[in-house]
Amino acid sequence: MRLMEWVSRFLTKRKFIFFLVTVCLFIPTVACAQVIESPDEQVEAPAESLWPERNEVVPPITPNPFANKNQEAPYGTVLMTQKTISCNNTPVIENYIQNMGGMAPVTFGTNLNQMGAITSLIQMYANPMNKRFAVVEHFATQKSCILTQGHNFEMLVPAPPVVN
Repeated sequence: MRLMEWVSRFLTKRKFIFFLVTVCLFIPTVACAQVIESPDEQVEAPAESLWPERNEVVPPITPNPFANKNQEAPYGTVLMTQKTISCNNTPVIENYIQNMGGMAPVTFGTNLNQMGAITSLIQMYANPMNKRFAVVEHFATQKSCILTQGHNFEMLVPAPPVVN
């Protein structure tokens, strides 16, 4: 009981409150007071990938491999390009695909992030009668985007063999 009284008196004294304020203010200030170099002065460290085996399979993606328009990118360089795509709410996109093009879902796949979580559903719609097709990406936010669409759709997958 005496110990509890002593602790309660100690906690209510001004010295302890001053100590807490000092600790809460100065420790973060000291921790964040590191010298931050400007982007011009920074030396870029060699990038080490967390997944080195992916570097062997996928070539590095370069946003602008050539600054001069007369130069061509080295063979095998993956280029980043911009493409305008049509996006809207998922029911609107599905209504457009099914009613305007008469297309029905043919197949689907998932897009995974680096941790293996599903980020979107890629679905292919097609109409074998008029040979139109569309590739649509559906997101969990109830938004969908038509990545591409076209004509002359042909199914290249052979029929499974008949087992007797």
